[in-house]
Amino acid sequence: LNLMRDKIRKKAYKAIDSEDYVEAGEMGEIYQKIIREDLNEEMGKIDDEVLMIWGSEDKATPLANAEKMKNLMKNSDLEVIEGAGHWCFLERQEEFMSILLKYLNK
Repeated sequence: LNLMRDKIRKKAYKAIDSEDYVEAGEMGEIYQKIIREDLNEEMGKIDDEVLMIWGSEDKATPLANAEKMKNLMKNSDLEVIEGAGHWCFLERQEEFMSILLKYLNK
């Protein structure tokens, strides 16, 4: 019964792009605490320049979250890779690197 439950749980998490949770294994509870932590106040304190590169189809951390973070951080930029998911830096390496290099060379 536990094996069947675990298989179903893994498939469900993979379906919503939460492989990080699946891979956390026994550390799953700690992982959940980390991702639930509210860092809004801390983000508002960040004065450094920040570049966020996001996949428009990210299901694990939706684009709306990135837009909220951008609004909280005073000196941030958000670049969106259309059609990419949570692992946009792997899915669209050339586009990701182009954005990153353009940002670093400005």
